[in-house]
Amino acid sequence: LRKLGVDVECRIDLTVAVLKEYVGRGIPVIVSVWQEDWYSDHWTVVWGFCDDQVYLTNYGTVSVDMFSSMWSDMDMRDGVGGSSEGIVCYPPRR
Repeated sequence: LRKLGVDVECRIDLTVAVLKEYVGRGIPVIVSVWQEDWYSDHWTVVWGFCDDQVYLTNYGTVSVDMFSSMWSDMDMRDGVGGSSEGIVCYPPRR
């Protein structure tokens, strides 16, 4: 991403409220999600919120509660759900 001019920051202290702040400012966040019936995690981009819904690239819309239960640590050290990790993708500077 940096080679494409996108500044990235790996964060381990994110919350849904902080994700909403980033997305509201046009700053997407890459996260790992994992549902119980999946064989592995899936990387997706949080790109929007509306009421109690989270918009995820390649996954669609899920409730905030569902998102929170599937948000997983990037290295899976703490299992599935309740993660606070993500990669913040700041837009290129002009």
